[in-house]
This record gives sequence, C-alpha cells and structure tokens, in this order.
Amino acid sequence: MGQQCLLPRNPPPGPRISVSPRTSDMILENSRVDRLLNTIDVSPVFGYIVDGRLDPGRLKFALEQVFRHFPTLRARMCRNGKQLMIPENHGDMELFSWTVEDHMVPMSSMFKVLPRTDEISVSLFDIAERQNFYIPLKSTVVRRPSVADECSPLMEVRVQLFTDKTVIGLSWNHLLTDGSGMSIILSSWIKALKGDPLPEVASNKDPFKAFYGSNPTPPCAAVIPGITKIFQIGFTMITELIRYGPPQARSIFIPNSVLAQWKSASDRVSTNDLITAWLLKAWASTATRGKVSIITIMDLRKHLPHVVPPTYLRNASSARPSPHTLEVKDINKMSQLEVAEVIRSFVKHFVPEVELNFQSYEERNGITRMAPKAKWIIALSSWSRFNLPQMDFGAKTESFEGGNRRNREYGNVGCVWLEDEGARIIFWMSKRRWNMGVWRSLRRL
Repeated sequence: MGQQCLLPRNPPPGPRISVSPRTSDMILENSRVDRLLNTIDVSPVFGYIVDGRLDPGRLKFALEQVFRHFPTLRARMCRNGKQLMIPENHGDMELFSWTVEDHMVPMSSMFKVLPRTDEISVSLFDIAERQNFYIPLKSTVVRRPSVADECSPLMEVRVQLFTDKTVIGLSWNHLLTDGSGMSIILSSWIKALKGDPLPEVASNKDPFKAFYGSNPTPPCAAVIPGITKIFQIGFTMITELIRYGPPQARSIFIPNSVLAQWKSASDRVSTNDLITAWLLKAWASTATRGKVSIITIMDLRKHLPHVVPPTYLRNASSARPSPHTLEVKDINKMSQLEVAEVIRSFVKHFVPEVELNFQSYEERNGITRMAPKAKWIIALSSWSRFNLPQMDFGAKTESFEGGNRRNREYGNVGCVWLEDEGARIIFWMSKRRWNMGVWRSLRRL
C-alpha cells in the first residue's frame, strides 16, 4: 500500500528544512514511562512457531481489524524521535509492515527451537541470530532514526511458511507500547481470528499525571543519579567488562518437575519468586562480596487498576530497586526459599502508594528515573501472566521466544515466561561468569 509522507524519504539536494507536524495531526501525550523507555531505544522481537501452514491472508485481515479498532496503533513517530502522532489523513498509510516468505522446505532445515530438558539446563546461543530469523535486523523498519519520519508504521510482522510449520515474527518500537500492551494486541488478534468481540478502547492520555503527589518523599534504597553515582555505574561496568568479558545471552530451562518440587516447600511465595531466588543465588555463586539490588518490575495496568485502564496501549510498566540491598555473602549463605521470601517482601513493599510516590519524586526533581544505591543489580522481568506461549493462531503453538533488541547489551538482566513443559529464562551475564559457580555444572553448550 502507498504512504503519504510529509517529506520524501530521499529529499533532493539542498538545505534540510525541519517540518513540524500539522496542527490537524494528533500528538500523543508521553507519560514518564514512555519517556524513560524511549531513551533506551528498544525494539522487542517476539517469535512464534505454529504447527502446519496457516493462511497469511487471513492472519493479515484479522490484524488489520485490530489496528483499525485501536487508534493508538495507527500512530507514527515524530521527526524529533521523542513523540508519537496520529496523522489526520492516514487512509493510504500502511497499518503495519507485513512480509510473507514461502521457503518450501521443512523448518528444521533452517532453524532449531530452544531445547527442553528434564532437568535444569543452560544453553549457549546467538540471540542476534535467532532474532534475525524472526525479524532480520538489516531490514527492520521500526528502529530509530529511520522510523522517525511521521509515516512509517511502528510494528512489523514477518510470516514465514515452511512445508510443516508457520513462523510468525513480530517487532515494534518501544515508544508505542510495552510487553503487556503487546499481549493485549496479540490476544485481540486471536479474538479477531475467531470472530469474537474486541476489547474496549482505552484513552491514550497520560494516566499517571493526575496522581502525582505534591510532597513526595525520597524512595528507599534509591538515589538521584548525580555525577558521583553515574561515575560509579560507569566504573562498575568497565571493571566488569575487563574482568569478566562482555554480556552474553543464554537460555535457561527449568522443567515443571523441578518447579513443582520448589513450590511444594512453601505456599508463602510465588513460582516467580522461587525462579528469581534460584537465579540470584546462581549469580551470587560467582562472587564473594558486594551489594545487590533486586529490581521489581511491575505491570501497572494490574498494579494500579484505579490509575491505568486494563487495555491502555502505551507503556505502563515500572522497574524499581528493592527497598534495601542484599550482601552477596548473605545470599550465598541463605537457602533458596529464604531468598524467595525476601524477594516476596520486596514485591509487597511496592504498594500503589509507593509506586506513585516514586513517579512523583522523579517528576518533582526533573529526572528520568532513580538509580539503585547498590553496586550490582539483578532484573528478571516476568512475562508469565501474559500467557504469550499459549496464543492460539488457529493451530498448536509449538514454540515462543522473545527478547529486546538493544543498541547495547547489559549484564544481569533477563526475562522469564512459563511454557507447557516448564519455565524459560533468557538472561544476559558476563561471559566468564557463565563458567563460574553453580553455572559450571549446569552448562549444556
């Protein structure tokens, strides 16, 4: 389909003229969360492998229904790369980027799914190569600076047909939405495929602004990132790089049999608490000293239902440092259950009033986000409640995987989701740390 851009993509020689959006175009209001995630410049990549050959035309028609239903999805990025706009005249614009390829060979001849084992296993893999299978980096259209042209779509879909499988790859610009927002889009896509009614459309206005407090207090275990703190963070990252090498992604699989054994020990903690505790102890086994902050990541649609509508499609998540730090030596002495109970206490600390105080304090001090006091951080984002592997496109979903495509990889961060057979973690950690501590006995390279 054709596009109506305000300027041609390849302008003629001569001085460049900065063009502001027309007054008739709707500029979407950015929340604090939108501004934060836009500074990171992330474009997540999701990949589905579905049994059999699906009809691409039917898939596209259903997704078009979703995009026409939610006005926010028709947004384009302004040329400043910081805001979104909904053009007044968007009739001829692409709703999303759509590509179909028919390989005419079995999928196994080109790609292998991540391994599932009957015990905890850690597998080395090239995350960039796997992401390129779903959405090639060289042809992606949702990243800055090229997407900041007021006419390019902010989501792309690539459907690959094999003789035995259908592969659906998705990527989007994080300024548009987050993982929870994408789960709303995906579940709506499934509803459209089944002919079911689509969910209610929520306002695209900043839902947080009306709830900023007038006299916020300094949050626990977090500081304003001044020059000293920025220097400390930079020094830590450089030291880690020199001593242990660059961050490297690996896949960790924990089978249901192990999860059930863990969960039988206590009903006071969640499965995600136990998974995070296991990961924290495994990481701590590679060190002997230092302070660690556990980052609590929350979907604010669920956490602040009186603030954020359940179908709000802009970014609505937060990542907060734990209310107090942990010593590595103490983590190494504690049991997994004891660590999980500490993590559960952190989760309980972040009641809605605490999160809104965080946002109010950041807004009052004019900062993007608070920094943890600790030297190290561990962040594991749970996607389990989104049920991403269980999306039904009309045939059995055999595999799901996802991750963030960043300009720069960071260590000690990852994501986890629950599959039918167990928990899947994608985690980044310094290369040499993967060969230390308990990781040494778990490797399956």
